[in-house]
Amino acid sequence: MYANMPVTLLARLIHFRRSTIILVMLLQRQADVRRWPVVNLPPALLNLCGFDRKTVSLALRQLETAGLVRVHRRPGRRSTVTLLWYSEIAGKLADMRERGEL
Repeated sequence: MYANMPVTLLARLIHFRRSTIILVMLLQRQADVRRWPVVNLPPALLNLCGFDRKTVSLALRQLETAGLVRVHRRPGRRSTVTLLWYSEIAGKLADMRERGEL
């Protein structure tokens, strides 16, 4: 798995728990696949990585408190997560495409 992440984001994640950092990578990967900053995390993917609901909830709250995501919670349904850092990456990739670097 790979995830395009800006160095500034990595620097902000350095003191987070390992599970939170892995969740950020999964969120980024989902956004890259969809090419959109609003994502749902498939339960099968979370289960594959060994995450339970409590771990995901704790990590999302930590990211939300840090101002990195906005979580749209709906009772009885999966949460939708907006990546607040994604526009920074999308803008840089667009600039690189314009210059012919991609």
